[in-house]
Amino acid sequence: MDVDGDGQVNPAEFKSWIDAIGVQDVNRQETFAQIDTDGGGQLSIEELVQAVRSYHLGDIDVPLLGR
Repeated sequence: MDVDGDGQVNPAEFKSWIDAIGVQDVNRQETFAQIDTDGGGQLSIEELVQAVRSYHLGDIDVPLLGR
């Protein structure tokens, strides 16, 4: 997902990832903002891990690891 290898996921990388795993009918910007809990404009590993956890707990509705 981190195409440029900077240790963060930017909005363009996130969009590419969501498209690659086949998630449809989701507002990518809204979802990115929901996962970007520190508001830094990039997703850290910690934010992504928390988002996957939140998905499995039913707190968010975007399957970040594919279907």
